[in-house]
Amino acid sequence: MALKDVPGAVEVIRGGDNIAYLGYNVALRPWMEKNGETIEKFLAAVSEADKWMRANPKLAA
Repeated sequence: MALKDVPGAVEVIRGGDNIAYLGYNVALRPWMEKNGETIEKFLAAVSEADKWMRANPKLAA
């Protein structure tokens, strides 16, 4: 959908072992505009968790 609906979007595929995960985060624009710092912290934490899962797939499972 993003490739179709978002100008300039590209698909990035990572090789190697994969942990299947698909998630969505949804927020209304007014809330996002007021809570940018919280959103950045949340996304950084999710990124760190994903990094840990890639490094520890058996423990993550």
